[in-house]
Amino acid sequence: MRVCLLSQKFPPMAGGISRYVQNISRELSELDVDVTVVTLRSRGCPKYEKIGNVQIYRGLSESDLSVNLYLIWVKRIVAKLIKKKEIDIIHGQLPLIQTVLLPKTTTPFVETVHSVSKIEVDALKNIPFSEIAAWEKYLIIFASVYRGLEKIVFLKADTCIAVSHHVKEEVLNEFGQELGKKTTVIPNGVNTSQFHPNIEGKQFRKRLGTEQDYILGFLGRLCGRKNIKTLVLAFSLVAKEDPQVKLAIGGSGDANYIKQIVELAIKRKIRDKIVFTGYVPEKDVSQFYSACDAIVVPSFQESFGITILEGMATAKPIIAAKAGGIIEFVKNGENGLLFEPKNPVDLTKAIMRIKDNLKLARRISSRARKMVEKKYSWNVITQKILKIYDKLI
Repeated sequence: MRVCLLSQKFPPMAGGISRYVQNISRELSELDVDVTVVTLRSRGCPKYEKIGNVQIYRGLSESDLSVNLYLIWVKRIVAKLIKKKEIDIIHGQLPLIQTVLLPKTTTPFVETVHSVSKIEVDALKNIPFSEIAAWEKYLIIFASVYRGLEKIVFLKADTCIAVSHHVKEEVLNEFGQELGKKTTVIPNGVNTSQFHPNIEGKQFRKRLGTEQDYILGFLGRLCGRKNIKTLVLAFSLVAKEDPQVKLAIGGSGDANYIKQIVELAIKRKIRDKIVFTGYVPEKDVSQFYSACDAIVVPSFQESFGITILEGMATAKPIIAAKAGGIIEFVKNGENGLLFEPKNPVDLTKAIMRIKDNLKLARRISSRARKMVEKKYSWNVITQKILKIYDKLI
């Protein structure tokens, strides 16, 4: 079998979709599937390389203009691959609309739906306009255009894979119940070899400037819909109760929003207790989790939540907002703790509950790790995707 994976994002680029494509390509290649990845090119990366059974075509450099030209370039590359009969399946990633310009052919199309524009725009309704990043404002302005492009992608797809029941429900409500016949739910996965409980985190703790404090960790894009302000407010209440705590905020993002977070921390007199690590390279992500005592995911919206799976795989207690697809696999008091996303006091209570009860933290973490091994390893997830491919060829 020969599969072509389309994605603007691919390592070394950051992001959930980038890691999704990377892991699927690796797992498929280990099952003797020939994989071709068509993506944008990061600085320093070759235009073409082959790693095992995975061919990687990188066209254009990463920029706003290139993302638009990328769609034209994808059409040309994929047409060549089809003409040479080098692919049996085309697999795109929404909301990145790579297949929108591709003509319908006898080669089957599969679309993994990580999110759709309506989900993204609805999430932005929870935050003030001043906290919305420039690219998110672009999404709001052109929401109807994105919806039209998404509709084209759905019509072309032979099968759609939704990463959660939440995403599937939004797709059916927005684009018609008839899509249910060709949409199945296969969640994201996690590399349980890369993320595991035995990772050494001492060196990363030194980078955070502490070896003794209780460390809460957040990792992700720093933007309004990630709801980091609620986390900072909750953390300020925790710090009043226990001065031996720190908050590690990992990731890059919107400069204006980061400035607002810093100003809030200063106002709450906890700036010295918060460490901004900046962008955390892929090779250091597992060490970031290992260095933390608990992971907090306060987002207003998550279609699924790869960060949660990674934290669970590392056997760290998860404290997550009741939002989107998160509630499908995080069960309050069983494998994590949930809180209302707009309620700093509710989050404070969850943090204190985990921090002050080591037995509970260990029980939750152990159950979460076992669940991840059983249901969410990339090997398990890829086998399900492979069954989709088999039905189409």
